[in-house]
Amino acid sequence: MANNSGKFAKAIYDKLYKYNALSNLTKVIGNVKERTQMQLNNSLANSTILQELRTIPLKPTNPLPRSLIDWWQWYQHLIGLNTVEKARQQVILIQDNLRKCQEMRRLLRQQAFMINNKTKEIYDELLRTRRDDPKYVSLTIMENKNLQEQSTVTEQLNLLEQEEKDYFVHLTTAINEYQDAQALNAQKYKYLSVVASAIAAILSLICSMIYNNKRINNIKLIISEMQEKNESTIVNCFNNLEEHVKEKLSRLESTINTDKQITPIETTKQSENKWVSIIKRTTYVFSILLMLKGLLF
Repeated sequence: MANNSGKFAKAIYDKLYKYNALSNLTKVIGNVKERTQMQLNNSLANSTILQELRTIPLKPTNPLPRSLIDWWQWYQHLIGLNTVEKARQQVILIQDNLRKCQEMRRLLRQQAFMINNKTKEIYDELLRTRRDDPKYVSLTIMENKNLQEQSTVTEQLNLLEQEEKDYFVHLTTAINEYQDAQALNAQKYKYLSVVASAIAAILSLICSMIYNNKRINNIKLIISEMQEKNESTIVNCFNNLEEHVKEKLSRLESTINTDKQITPIETTKQSENKWVSIIKRTTYVFSILLMLKGLLF
C-alpha cells in the first residue's frame, strides 16, 4: 500500500515536472506577492498623504495684529498653556512614530509570512526531488536564500518590536506629562480667576466711591446755589416790606399832623387810639422780621 501511494505521488510529480507546472506556480505566487506589496505601498502612501494634509495648519486670510499675538502669547505663558501645547505636540509626535513602527512591523510580518510559505513550498519540492536531479541544487540555493531572508526579517521584526515597546513607554510618559500640565494649568487658571475677580471687585468699589463722592459734591453745590438764591429773594422781600412799612408810617405821621392842625380837641382820643394800633402793628411786623432774619442767618 505504501509502495503504491509512493508510486502514485511520483507519477503526479513527474507529470507536473514534465509540463512545468511547478515553475508556473512559483511565478503565480511571485506575481501575487508583487501585487499585494504594491497595494500595501499605495495604501500606506495614501494614508501618509492624508495624515500630512491633516497636520498642515490652516493660515488665516487676514493676519492678526502683532500686539494681539504678543498679548495672547503672554497670557498662554502666564497660565501655562504653552507647556500644555508642548506636551500635546510631544504626544502627537510619539503617536505618529508608533504608528509608523506598527505599519513597518505589519509589513515585515507579511514578508516573513510569505517567505515562510515560499520556504515550505521549496522544502516540499526538495522532498519530492531526487538528489541527482540538477534542479535539487537550485532548490537548495533558493532554500538557503529564503532562510537568510527569513533570518534578516526576523531580526528586523525583533528590533521593531523593541522599538515599539520603547515608543509605548515614551507615549505613556508623555501622556502623564500632558495630564500633569493640564492639572497645573487648571490650578493656575483657578487662582488667576480668583485674583482677577478680587481686583475687579476692588476696582468697582473704588469707582462707585468716586462716583458717589462726585454726586454728593454736585448735590451740595446745587443746594448751596439754591440757598443763595432763596436768601437773596427773601432779603429783597424784607427790604421791600421795610420800605413799604416806612412809607406807610410816614403817611400816617403826615395825616396825624394835618389832623392835629384841623381837628378840635375832641379828636384827640381817636388819634391816640390810631397811634396805639399803629404802634402795635409796627412792633408785630418788626418782631416777625427779626425772627425770620434770625432763622435764616
